[in-house]
Order: sequence, then C-alpha cells, then structure tokens
Amino acid sequence: MASASRDDEFNCNIGDALMGIGDQIDDNLKVVQWMQRKTSSLLTACIKGAKDIMKELTDMSSQLVTMKTAMLSQFAVTVQSSHPDEKDEFLKNTDQEIETTKKILEEIAKKLHEHGNQIDEILKKQKTELAGMDKLLQWDSESGTSGYCSDNAQETKSLQTSVFIPETYLENKNRHTYRFQCPHAGVFQCKITNLVFEMEDKGEVLYRIVSWDMRLMDGLGHMQPAGPLYNIDCFEGSVSHLHLPHCEIALEKQVELDVAHFTCDNVEVIKPVKVTDTHVIVAISGLSLFGLLLDTIFPARHINAQILFFCKPITGRQNLKQLNIHLLPGNVPVKEVQNHHMDFKHINTSSSCVLIPGKNYRPSCDHHTPEPEVATFDRDCGPNFHPTFVMYPKADHVKVSLLDENKEEVWKPHQLYLTGCTESPLLSVDAGAAFVNTHREELIQRVSSVMEIADGLQSKSMISDEMYSSIQAARTSQERMRILYQALTSGGRAVEEEFYGILKQKQPFLLKELESGPT
Repeated sequence: MASASRDDEFNCNIGDALMGIGDQIDDNLKVVQWMQRKTSSLLTACIKGAKDIMKELTDMSSQLVTMKTAMLSQFAVTVQSSHPDEKDEFLKNTDQEIETTKKILEEIAKKLHEHGNQIDEILKKQKTELAGMDKLLQWDSESGTSGYCSDNAQETKSLQTSVFIPETYLENKNRHTYRFQCPHAGVFQCKITNLVFEMEDKGEVLYRIVSWDMRLMDGLGHMQPAGPLYNIDCFEGSVSHLHLPHCEIALEKQVELDVAHFTCDNVEVIKPVKVTDTHVIVAISGLSLFGLLLDTIFPARHINAQILFFCKPITGRQNLKQLNIHLLPGNVPVKEVQNHHMDFKHINTSSSCVLIPGKNYRPSCDHHTPEPEVATFDRDCGPNFHPTFVMYPKADHVKVSLLDENKEEVWKPHQLYLTGCTESPLLSVDAGAAFVNTHREELIQRVSSVMEIADGLQSKSMISDEMYSSIQAARTSQERMRILYQALTSGGRAVEEEFYGILKQKQPFLLKELESGPT
C-alpha cells in the first residue's frame, strides 16, 4: 500500500509539474499576443512609445530564457525527490516533454528577439511624420512575423516586363478602347496607360477608362479614388495579376493603398500583394472594374502630378487663342486627356511636377492679363478631364509657371509655342485614317487579301520585316488583320492613309459598301 501511495504521490507531482509548465507557456503566449497588439497601437501614437515597446520585448525575451532555466531546474528537483527505483522510468517518460518544452521556449525567445530587431530597424527609417505608423507592423498571430516590406531590397525579384503598344479604336465620340493580343505567358506593360498584366497564357485583353460611380463608394468610409477606373476584360481568363499605376511619392510608405473591384452593384476591397514605387499589384480571379483606393484619414501628401496644356484658336478673333491647363495626378494617361479634347492641340512640354491634393495653385503667364484665380488641385481621374485653368493669350509663345499658395514656384517657367494652333486638329484629320479607325471591326472580319495589303506596306517600308513575318505566320485572315492593325497603330496616320489607299485598290466594293453605311 505504501508503494502505491508513493506512486500516486509521484504521479501527482509529475502531473502538477507538467501542468505548471503548460500554464506558464500559455500565460507567456498571451503576454506576447498582448504585446503585439500594444506594439501596433503605440507605434501609431509616437516613436517614443515604439522604443518603449522594443525594450519591453527585449526584457520579455530575457524573462523567457530565465523561465526556461527555472523550469528545467524544477524538473531536476522533481526527479531527485522521486523514489530511486522509479527514477529511470520517470526520466524515460518525461524526456520527450522536456525537449518539446525547451524547443517551444527557445522559439518564443527567438521570435521576440527577431521582432525587437525588426522594430529597431523600422524606427531608424522613420521620418518625423507619425500618421499611419500602425501599418508598419502587421502582425500575423500564427507565425509571429511582420508582413510589412519597407524597401525594395526586400521585394522578390521582378519578372522581365515587355512593353507593348495596344491597338486603339474609337467606340464613340470620347470613349477609346485598347486591345492587347497577348502572344504567350509573361508580364506585359501598356505603353499608353502603364497598366501591367501578368499573363498565365496567351489571350486577348480589352480595357478602357470609365467613370467612377461614387454611389458605390458610400460604404467605404474614408476611402477615395486614387487613380483612373479601368474596365478590363480577358475572355480567355489568362490574367493572373494586375499592376495598377499609382502616383504616390516612393518615400512615403505610410500611405494606405487598396484596390476596388466592382461587379454589378457590389464593390470588393482587395489588399495588394505588393506595392512598388510605381504600381499596386493584386491577384485577380475575375475581371471587370478595377481602381486604386486611398485612405484619406491620413493627412494630404505630395504626389507625382503632371501639367498638360491644350490650345486652339478662337474663331473670328485674330491671334487670340484658348489655352487649357490641366493639373492631374501622374497616373492619368496623357492620351486619355487628348481623346477628350480632340478639337485642341496638345502642347508637349516637361509636364512632371509634385503637388499636394487639396492645396491651391495658380498659373503665372507673361502674356496674359488678368491671370486666372487660384484653383484646388484634386485627384479627379475623369474620364472627362475638365481643365483646371483657362487662359486666352494673344502671343504666339508664352512663358508659364505654376505657383502655390505662398506664391512660390512649384513648376519652373516653361516656354510654350502656340504657332501650331492655327486650326482645329479635327478639321485636318485625313478621311482615310478616320475610315480605317471607324470600321476596324468590319475590316478585320471581311478583308481576305491581307497579304496583298502587307506586301504593299512593306514595299514602302511602312511595316517591319518582323511584323510582316508575324502577319504571314498567322493562321486566319482575322488574325492577320489584327496583327496588321498593331502596325497601323504604331505607324500613325501616314501608314493608316496608305492602308486605306491599298484597300481602295484591292477591295473597292467593300469600301463603297462601308462608306455608304447601312441601307
């Protein structure tokens, strides 16, 4: 009976010891989780709070190491107090528990030490602005790691990106659609919009810029549009990731950027896979409407912006011209603005600048009196792109600069030459090029003698040998015409006019039918 009593007492002691170890581990894990939440909260308050938390985490690491030593000592004491005949059996049965406990404690100490180093490194990189510091550490409660990537060295190596010029065709007066015939899997960037498509296979991608429906933004709190809204379709479903261009300053990492995905009357907010200096990358499973969202709860910051100039003469007024000045975010495609102001001539100049949304600006012009009133720069991403300022200079050239609220130059003076604004560009558009763009779909489907046209264009060096070979290798006339249209888009109006002239020779009856319209 005495032996049985000793066994019961021995088992009780061992059980209590193991339960104590388990309770201590649970308590410390709860403390660690609490410290994680406290760290995130204090980082949003101030850098001093973050330093205090870093010290606490370091102390916690030391405490855990001390606790580990004490617990192992407790095991040793328990073993020594056991009956000699049962000592070997006890050691055998508890060896695995001891090793498991040691590994758990060592892992906790290791992770706390790593997090202390991470916080220390983040604090070294911070500027004076504290808003949004809670985004610096996005803790994962299961892995205990930080998911924030603060510099490009931590990003995975990007795939090789191929730049393409999309086919463009006019759906109505102001809406242009872009078409990309992807030949194979890879990463492709549109030269016009800067959109990037990660393709798992070949496929046809159609996309255009549309208006934001602000009614669907009501349930998104402080989130507001931070770029154009893109309507994207890929019938083969081969797009795996989408890279949306942003215009945030690269150094200001606290900016919160998400992506809105609109389907019917619903909106889904997608968290980025990665945010680079130029793009926000999201994984997608279906296509429709995508646009960048910005959390406006943070103070307004400098962004990459652009100043675009469009000019046209005033009918009946000698030498008087209308000069439209657009202040726009840097991720708005210039071609989209041109598409909506076809009766104006775009004046090329160095348009890049840095502006703050919500702040007031005013242009200064040496040949204009009076100058326009101040206007607020905002993130209006169209697609109508109304001018921010309208001026009426009489001179053939003007010097324009942009001033902020303190009358300091934020865009240095540039000389603009208006001599080319003698007539509306719409009046000089060649009929052949207009016909080629207007009847694109009909011509793709109905032109059969594609190689004859390609021969004519190649003989005048209007398409490259590589493009000619691609047309020749296509299996159907429709595929050949789509490739040929890529050459027309990149070649400009001269190539489109030549294409129209060859069509008129080779297929006059088709042209006559299309020009006469539906009967």
